[in-house]
Amino acid sequence: MAKRVTLSDIAKVLNVSNVTVSKALSGQKGVSEELREKIRRLADQMGYRQPSSKRNNSSKNIGVIVPGRYFEIRNSFYWYMYQELATVAVKEKCFTMLEVIEPEDEEKHELPKLIQENKVDGIILLGRPKNGYIKTIREESSLPMVCLDFFDDFSNCDSVISDGFYGTYMLTNYLFRMGHTDIAYVGTLLYTGSITDRYLGYCKSMMEHGQEIRKEWILDDRDWATGDVLSFEFKLPEKCPLHLYVTAISRQAYLSNI
Repeated sequence: MAKRVTLSDIAKVLNVSNVTVSKALSGQKGVSEELREKIRRLADQMGYRQPSSKRNNSSKNIGVIVPGRYFEIRNSFYWYMYQELATVAVKEKCFTMLEVIEPEDEEKHELPKLIQENKVDGIILLGRPKNGYIKTIREESSLPMVCLDFFDDFSNCDSVISDGFYGTYMLTNYLFRMGHTDIAYVGTLLYTGSITDRYLGYCKSMMEHGQEIRKEWILDDRDWATGDVLSFEFKLPEKCPLHLYVTAISRQAYLSNI
């Protein structure tokens, strides 16, 4: 079987970036017409196929790519997000195709099958994959992409995220208004941007109320290597505050549906 031509192959020949090739082939701004035409001609000569070239344009297929660790529980937050996505897509005359990425494929940077087989016209990445995985998709595909529930500074794509910072800030303020002062935070910092954003909102409220942010009251809620929440050994501090503030109450909702 002949090797599939990728954006990276075209970029190397012309000594330009993968992003430049992607923009040229997808009709985006930021590329001169002379270079755009040169890239298109070379892509034709090398046998590069645009992902949507075999489908009619009456409807669009959207590939929703999710790291498997976010779908371990049937009624998880990300399941609900996907259901809402699929509902909205149908109203816009689009169809969603879900692919759950296995941990080993994510580690090896194996391109999603939906992309390899040219099944979709665009991609939504639901939940942050491990480092390097987005780069692989960008290098190997010219498909438009949106990051949902996380922001990636290097992927050059749009992101849609909730305001975890001010949401948690408001929730922590509410606990203070209810008379509570000993408030802990549960969430493995830096595991996802949303967990860290919520922690920073918690810190803002604690500082404004003159409360110490105690290191022993910042508690992990998952295994760092695997993201496993279910079997993670949750350790309480010796002096446990009356209220453990769970990251945007997500852990409580996450586990209550098992």
